Amino acid sequence: MGRKVVLFAALLTAITALAVPGVASATTTTPTGTGLVCDNNTSSNNCLSANGTQGDVVYGKAATVDNEETTSVNAATVCNGTDTVDGGGTTACPFVSGSGMNSTYKGDLIVILSNVPEGAIFEADDSNIVQGHGGDGMEWVLAPNGTGVYILVSVYESNGGTATFACSDGIDEPTLVSTQFLGSGSCDWVLPPI
Repeated sequence: MGRKVVLFAALLTAITALAVPGVASATTTTPTGTGLVCDNNTSSNNCLSANGTQGDVVYGKAATVDNEETTSVNAATVCNGTDTVDGGGTTACPFVSGSGMNSTYKGDLIVILSNVPEGAIFEADDSNIVQGHGGDGMEWVLAPNGTGVYILVSVYESNGGTATFACSDGIDEPTLVSTQFLGSGSCDWVLPPI
């Protein structure tokens, strides 16, 4: 288990340091860090929870500080050496050119969500967020939606042409990937402080 965590941490470090090492979190004003990532639904307050089983869904759990709910939010250097959405002309990134989403989310931070203690990267996979190892679906755009609240937009799932969001569906339920913005703060997320 210890070797698995060390290898996972090395993979995550390599992914977030692509192109320009040291620039990712130093140039952003959006919070990145490690802690609980919970929806903004005050009646349920579901937090992302992973047990490290590759391919299994990421569940919503009641806020508890433990390894399964320790989520790291790291800036991802993927767009021409930066960690933000580039909405300009021929360099549009990370969304498919012509979708309009690069313009909509221009300047927003691109991140990778992971659970280092359990060895999982959170990836969008059709209708759920699953525990992966760094493949398709691992990049998310943090779109501000109020003070300290963000929408998590899946780059991979949104490349079909429609913005797709991470949404909580209740305690002990899989975390959804949805093109419909669900109400009651279930698609709004509060991130750990720096």
